[in-house]
Amino acid sequence: MSEVIWRWGALNLPFSSLTFFAAIIICLMMTYAEGRRKLLPESKLIDFLLLSLVGGMMGGRLVYAVFFDPDFYFEQPLRLLYIQDCGFSFWGGLVCAFIAISFWAYRSKLIVERYFDAAAPALAFCLSFGYMGAPLRGGFMSRPLPWAIVDEGAYYHPDGAYAIILLMTVYLILRHRRYRAAYEGEIFFWFLLGCSMTNIILDFIRDLPAVWGIFTAGQLFSFVMVVFTTYFVLAGPQISISFSYLSGTGYRRKSAETVAVYIWLFILTGVMVLLYFFMHQPSKFLQA
Repeated sequence: MSEVIWRWGALNLPFSSLTFFAAIIICLMMTYAEGRRKLLPESKLIDFLLLSLVGGMMGGRLVYAVFFDPDFYFEQPLRLLYIQDCGFSFWGGLVCAFIAISFWAYRSKLIVERYFDAAAPALAFCLSFGYMGAPLRGGFMSRPLPWAIVDEGAYYHPDGAYAIILLMTVYLILRHRRYRAAYEGEIFFWFLLGCSMTNIILDFIRDLPAVWGIFTAGQLFSFVMVVFTTYFVLAGPQISISFSYLSGTGYRRKSAETVAVYIWLFILTGVMVLLYFFMHQPSKFLQA
C-alpha cells in the first residue's frame, strides 16, 4: 500500500494517499451539491467548505502527531506539512473543524446545523471511499476465513473491507433520513452515532493496544460519543428550536428510483471492497 504509483515532481503518492485526497475532493463536491439542494447561500457554503478543509486537515494532523507518533514529529516538526504521509486522526480533524465552524457561524449569525446536515452524508460516503487505500490493521484470525488477508502464512481480518461496508450502511441510513429529519442537526447526529458505533466494532478486530480492560482509546471516546449523540437523536425534537422544519419539504424519490439508487450503491460498495482486497493481495486476483 505504500508503493508509489503516481509522481509529480518531488511529490510521490502511494495508493493510500491517492484514495485519501480523492475522498476529500469528492466530499467537498457532494457537500456543495447537497448544500445547494438545501438552498444554502453559495458564498457561505464555500466559506463552510474552506473552514472544514483547513480545520479538518490541521486538527487531524496535529492530533495524529501528538497521540500516535509524538517522538517522530517532535524530532521532525516540518513533517507535519507532508500531508501525503496520510497520518490523520478523523476525530481530531472533526473536533477542530467543528470548533472553527461553530465560531464562524456564531459570528455570521448562521444556523450551523444546516451546514453540518449537508456535510454528513458526504462524510460517511467519503470515509468509506478512503478505506480502499487504508493500511491493514486487522487482528490475527484464530480460524482462517475465506475473506482473510494472508501475510507470511498468517491470516488477518480485512478491517478496511469491514469499514467500507459499515460506513456505506451509515451513508444509506443518512440518505434515507435526510427527507425525514424532524429538526436541523439530526442528520449530523445520526452520522456521529453511526461512525462511533463503527469505530467500536472495528477496534475489536484490530491489532490495537487496550488502555482500559479490553477497550482501546478510540473505543472509549466512541462510547462517549454514542451516549452524547443518542441523547440528541432521541431528545432533539424536544430541545431543538427548529423542530419539524423539514416537515413535508424536499423531493422524495419514487420507489423505482430508490431501488435503482440502492442497487447502484450496493454495486459500488462491492467494487470498493474488491479494490481494497486487490491492493492488499494482488496475487490472488492475478492468479485467478
